[in-house]
Amino acid sequence: MSDKRTYKEKLLDPRWQKMRLQVLERDGWQCRSCGAGDKTLHAHHAFYRKTAEGPWDYPADTIIALCNDCHDEEHVDFYGVRNEVVEAVIRAGFVTASQLSEFAAVFTFAPTLSKDEAGAVLMSLGRAFFDREWKAAFNDDDVRWRALLAVAEASNG
Repeated sequence: MSDKRTYKEKLLDPRWQKMRLQVLERDGWQCRSCGAGDKTLHAHHAFYRKTAEGPWDYPADTIIALCNDCHDEEHVDFYGVRNEVVEAVIRAGFVTASQLSEFAAVFTFAPTLSKDEAGAVLMSLGRAFFDREWKAAFNDDDVRWRALLAVAEASNG
């Protein structure tokens, strides 16, 4: 049976309230963007999934504390940036759903990548793109392993 509550009603669910408090505690009761600790804080989702049961149905590391001002700004900026990313990926040759899925798989395959490791993967993929090997890398069945190897190589200097 599906949950027919609105998103606003789901925000009152004890599972979300618990996760929200854990996120705010983890972030030291400060905005992760501007550092403010004297403003109203929101637990901000980095992304939303249609398949999520509710706002609690996300990994805690994908939710951050943001003050009201930064939260509002994030929601305004997000859609423009998301469209730019999608356009760049499509211009790189990832047009079909299966190609986009392969692109996304690089990052969902290893969800524990740190920000620096993910950056290393992007840099490696960016070099491949500029060398005109981008599409070839993603047509290879070993794309996930190649991305992880790039992270390992970048980490080892």
